[in-house]
Amino acid sequence: MDDDTRADVNAVSVGPHHVVVAVAHRAMRGLIVDLLKRDGGRWVVSAIDSVSKLSDISPLCPDLVVVDIADFAAVHQQLAAHFAIDRVVVIGPEPDPAYRQAAMSRGTGAWLSRERVGEDLCDALHSTLAHVSDSDPAQ
Repeated sequence: MDDDTRADVNAVSVGPHHVVVAVAHRAMRGLIVDLLKRDGGRWVVSAIDSVSKLSDISPLCPDLVVVDIADFAAVHQQLAAHFAIDRVVVIGPEPDPAYRQAAMSRGTGAWLSRERVGEDLCDALHSTLAHVSDSDPAQ
């Protein structure tokens, strides 16, 4: 985790949902973390600079994971070993149906383009949580 987006992973949850932001691009990772922190205290955020580090924080059992499509294909198996794929939200480049299809065909919870992160991120996370809760009676 880098200093700019480090969350105290040992801290007691102050919000109802823990989100891990596993995005390599520093500015995008920072934007996502800032957006989540401004969303009325609904999220506890941990940030890492590589999806390959997910195993480091998987014991925390996050509710959702946000990744970049550039990393997603390469680490899909690793993600699936640590998290339910329907709890993964994938960020991709411009709103191209091929990128969306690549992510959604692997069972991800949501996909959104980088240019819409500011407008759609929190809605995508809430929608993903609602879908997971509706399909999982244990929730």
